[in-house]
Amino acid sequence: MELYDKGDLSIHPHSFVCDLQLNFVDDKISSNDKYTYRVEATGSYSTLDHFAVSQNLYQRMNDFKIVDSCANFSNHCPLILEVGVSVLCAIV
Repeated sequence: MELYDKGDLSIHPHSFVCDLQLNFVDDKISSNDKYTYRVEATGSYSTLDHFAVSQNLYQRMNDFKIVDSCANFSNHCPLILEVGVSVLCAIV
């Protein structure tokens, strides 16, 4: 299982994702607000932060949330990725 958080993509994101055969999860965001970076003082906002995951993990995703709370001391909003994972236990 592979999970990459590239954060601020200073490289071209699509080449990075294609080279590693990953999928962006932006289409799984559960809200209409897709901005991950906000500066209230200037009214600036953008989608800078992304998750890219393997196809196997992408198919197991349940939800992807951007958390915009007053308790955040950064201009970047926390991202929460919810993934369903099966756990097999052996009874000895």
